[in-house]
Amino acid sequence: MSFSILVCETDKAARDFLKIKVETVIDNTLTFLYTTPDIESVVGHVFVHQPNIVYIDLKYARECDLNVYEKLLQTATIKPKIVVAVADAQLELLQRFVELGINSFLMKPLKNEAVKKTFHAIIKQLMDEGDYIDAREQSISLRSNRADIQINQKDILIIESSRNICYLTLKDGSTRTVNESIGSIEKKLVLKQLVKMDKSTIINTDKIVFLENDRFNKSCKLKLVNGELVTKIISKAGMARMTKIKKNHKLEGQNIV
Repeated sequence: MSFSILVCETDKAARDFLKIKVETVIDNTLTFLYTTPDIESVVGHVFVHQPNIVYIDLKYARECDLNVYEKLLQTATIKPKIVVAVADAQLELLQRFVELGINSFLMKPLKNEAVKKTFHAIIKQLMDEGDYIDAREQSISLRSNRADIQINQKDILIIESSRNICYLTLKDGSTRTVNESIGSIEKKLVLKQLVKMDKSTIINTDKIVFLENDRFNKSCKLKLVNGELVTKIISKAGMARMTKIKKNHKLEGQNIV
């Protein structure tokens, strides 16, 4: 079973060190995502990627950020498990985070046994709560020309509807036409990153590269697996929602694939 972890760390050496530590002591597959540790980037990436686990080094934390972390922990729809790393000199700040309701903490320098126990416990919590998607659930069956086709949800870039027919653009650039309404397809989707932007468009927010928003070209650019871009024109309502995401979470010009 696969889970995602957002590592809030600027230093690449520190990120690589944590990745090695975690992968050395656990059997489950973790997808590692990275962001800068400032609070705006952390919240933005949690909103967009909806990771299962967020790892924060308290050396970057500030007292004034505590209320933001508290709101993040209390958010019903986006509620990752939060693990913090702390040094001896930061125990007072750690106490404040514990009061906010973090899930676990690790003392620095990180030790293999502590990392193992912490992440095993977190993953067990996720499994018990069902906060993961089984590989079998990632594939959905859709009707196409009286036959059923299997589509992996992670491969979907965008779904566009035209009455009771939908066109799916996949990450390799290919297109599939299915004889189902967008409402019918939406009910089958379980990946949180597949977001309905308006009544006729569902977009994979994990695949957004950047937006173009002007009077003549209201479009969203998505990245293919080969690195090429595909441009999709979306409605005024869809663009408004995408622009709000871009504004709040700094997606413009940022490759987040």
